[in-house]
Amino acid sequence: MIEDIILGMLPSTLPCNIGDLPGVKRNNICIMLFDGNPNTEYFQSSGAETIFEPLIKIVVRNSSYEQGKQWVDQVKEALHRQTTANLLGATLVGSPMYLGRSDQKLHEFQITFRILTIEE
Repeated sequence: MIEDIILGMLPSTLPCNIGDLPGVKRNNICIMLFDGNPNTEYFQSSGAETIFEPLIKIVVRNSSYEQGKQWVDQVKEALHRQTTANLLGATLVGSPMYLGRSDQKLHEFQITFRILTIEE
């Protein structure tokens, strides 16, 4: 799963999880496959590798604006233009966005990456 690969690339000091923002944790980073993007496939043929280009949305939520911004910068540094054995590349889409404060008065940021990955 692409979210697991992304999770493994982020610093272990960051409190990350896969999926939607949990309601109980105040300061957290969530990694989600972006629902609004069709999963684009290339080179689909019998017995060959397929290249996928999904979008990954990462939401940072923190009670401190400054710490939340630092986490966004760490995520951006850890992922932008990086590669692994299963990941051909991660490219920042646009720029990180400050979404404002949530109902719980927590600062929320969003950062989106276009991922290029191979599956056999």
